[in-house]
Amino acid sequence: MGLYDQSAGTLAASSKIRPTTAGKLVDPSESIISHVRVNRIADHYKIPKLVQLANSKIELSLRANWSGEIFVQAMREASPLEKGLQEIFAREAAKHAAELFARKDLGQLRNLNPFAVELLRVLGGGVRAGEGQNDYKGSISWRFLTNLKGWNPPC
Repeated sequence: MGLYDQSAGTLAASSKIRPTTAGKLVDPSESIISHVRVNRIADHYKIPKLVQLANSKIELSLRANWSGEIFVQAMREASPLEKGLQEIFAREAAKHAAELFARKDLGQLRNLNPFAVELLRVLGGGVRAGEGQNDYKGSISWRFLTNLKGWNPPC
């Protein structure tokens, strides 16, 4: 019976295993952030099955434990190049658009440039933190949008 006893992996052996410490409750934010880190590492080392597993756990965790704060934190940790995870983030952001667009820290994400954040706010209803009405004309981004042919700001 060595350290790596082959019978240790059997059903009979597993029934003899008892935890030595009490179970620890995991904070949902820690869980989601851990899955995002696994995703980033798996993406870096090109392990597609692990990327898929991490993505499914991230998606389930975000659905079960939604928090705008956790979401923004997870986006900070995520690789901007992993398309599957970005799609999950986009779907979840769309479900909680009003809450996210009202957050001041959304614009501080390195994955989003200021123009994209402002455009998302406008498309999401234009609500900004601390304001009860749309303020499209005061936005710097609208100056750039007027240069687009055939596109007029909604004000």
